[in-house]
Amino acid sequence: DGKKSLWIGHEKGLNRIDVLSQRIYYYGSSDGFLPMETNLNAVSMDAANHIWFGTVGGVVKYFPENDILNPDPPKTYITGIRFSGTDVSIDNYIKQIDSVSGLPLDLKLPYYRSSLIFDFIGIHYTIPEMVKYQYKLDGYDEQWSEPVSQNFAEYKKLPNGHYRFLVKACNSDGIWNPDPVAFSFQIKPPFWKTPWFVLIVIALGVAVVVEIIRYRERKLQEDKRILEQKVQERTAQIEQQKNEIEEKNEELQQQQLEILAQRDEIERQRDIATQQRDQIALQKKEITDSIHYASRIQSAIIPSRETVLSVLPKHFILFMPRDIVSGDFYWVTKHDHRIVIAAADCTGHGVPGAFMSMLGVTLLNEIVNKEDTFQASLILDKLRENVKSTLSQTGKEDEAKDGMDIALCVADTQNKILQFAGANNPLYILREGELIEYKGDNMPIGIHAGEERPFTNHIIEVQSDDKFYIFSDGFADQFGGPEGSKFKTKPFKRLLQQIYTYPMEKQHEILFDTFLQWKGNLDQVDDVLVIGFCLK
Repeated sequence: DGKKSLWIGHEKGLNRIDVLSQRIYYYGSSDGFLPMETNLNAVSMDAANHIWFGTVGGVVKYFPENDILNPDPPKTYITGIRFSGTDVSIDNYIKQIDSVSGLPLDLKLPYYRSSLIFDFIGIHYTIPEMVKYQYKLDGYDEQWSEPVSQNFAEYKKLPNGHYRFLVKACNSDGIWNPDPVAFSFQIKPPFWKTPWFVLIVIALGVAVVVEIIRYRERKLQEDKRILEQKVQERTAQIEQQKNEIEEKNEELQQQQLEILAQRDEIERQRDIATQQRDQIALQKKEITDSIHYASRIQSAIIPSRETVLSVLPKHFILFMPRDIVSGDFYWVTKHDHRIVIAAADCTGHGVPGAFMSMLGVTLLNEIVNKEDTFQASLILDKLRENVKSTLSQTGKEDEAKDGMDIALCVADTQNKILQFAGANNPLYILREGELIEYKGDNMPIGIHAGEERPFTNHIIEVQSDDKFYIFSDGFADQFGGPEGSKFKTKPFKRLLQQIYTYPMEKQHEILFDTFLQWKGNLDQVDDVLVIGFCLK
């Protein structure tokens, strides 16, 4: 325009940028620019330097000769002082009021009332809403605050000291008060920062030091007296000990003769112990050799890997005896289109368990291969009767409760049916990611305290991708992990759900590695047997 100003129109009014002074002026409804929003490119200046603006509400004309800078700044006053963050009135601490300003005179506040709010106002009747303020607290602030519209200033937790609050205001044309309004006050220090408290502390410190010196002098005198007394007592003790040593010397000479005699007796006893050790080592070797021979017998009666592969091409057997011989055993046989698979856990470990496992294999051969029994529950019924008969179990309280837990399956590959019967042990089937559990009956093979009843025969229709798992409790009962706890059944189920889609050899490898990693350096607590197979 004629004053070298740049005009900008927008949806909230107009802005005029004075290029020379680098100041920006705003024109809105309070300046008579009522339509507010301007139209695009709708602006023109006539020959009298009047500017015409096209707006959404019509045409607006700007008269530059009437746009005169207001030279008068606002009248500025501090209207009040109050505490921040509390309802306590500052009037409780005011002793005298200035009759002109209405503010307290010589205001002194305790240190715990150091959060303050200063209220002020700048009175100007030309666009009063455009009045701006700047304030500063001498003794605390180094610079004036940024210009703000709010008419109060808040200070929290001021340190003790003398302060002077200053405030000034400007009108809509940016004309500031030449002299800011001021108010002085004091925040009193806490008692521990007052000179009299410091003097008391120094005096007490001096008194304590003096008393310590006197105490040390008395202590040195007392220690000297005690030391002299101890020297006298020690001299008497040394004399007495000298006499005792002479007496002990005579006793030691006598004891030396006795020790020499005892040494000869110890050497004789050592020779006897050496002979007994060699005899025990020989007996241990003979027993170990016998156990190894029993292990070879047990391995001979348990189906070989080739035999199992010929019957079940897709399978794995994780078999980890705790000792040289095992109380767990597995058994597999085939007749025409029927396959019998069993996983058993006999009472006890080592040699007793191995004898029970050999008895179990012998009786299963008798029941299935010779008697042609192919109903899973009936096989377990006959096995229980034969075990009881062989071990002469009658149910008396003082007799041994030897027996076995077993999971037994009879698979009919022609009709795609699998029978299952269990004595305390279950069957798991993994089908399309779901684990299906068939629980065994809650009774063992052998004599027991509960009611004896026929075993349940479960008949299952086999689907093409079914995976079957039978096992003893050795895997789940193994202690290990970071806390030395049992592996437990639920984690064992989750592990099978994670690996059932892998080839059988890979499943065997994962189970074996998982068991060793879980066990760590702890001892194996039981025999471990896990069998997985599919009939596809």
